Amino acid sequence: MRLETKIDVYRAVVLSILLYSCEIWTIYRRHIHSLDKFHLKCLRQITGIKWQDKIPNTEVLAHCKMTGIEAMLVQAQLRWSGHLVHISDIRLPKAIFYSQLALGNRPCGHPV
Repeated sequence: MRLETKIDVYRAVVLSILLYSCEIWTIYRRHIHSLDKFHLKCLRQITGIKWQDKIPNTEVLAHCKMTGIEAMLVQAQLRWSGHLVHISDIRLPKAIFYSQLALGNRPCGHPV
């Protein structure tokens, strides 16, 4: 099977499931690291590049003509926020997106 076909199937099946509803996630650095680790492991397996070959992740992404997970997440979140800007102010998603906490605050410190 051609590499392009394998990558197209990976994009359609694996990434769509992996990043389902990512537009509304609260993302922490450790989540991005775990997702990116899985993403690159899959791409290395598809391309047949072993970690012993000492090929950097940037070259693996370039070889597959893909971006990293963080870029995909940011793009999806920007697309969603752009959509929210154009919908009516009375719609619930926009009200929640622009709302603030009435009571309390976010805990300080490192997230668990």
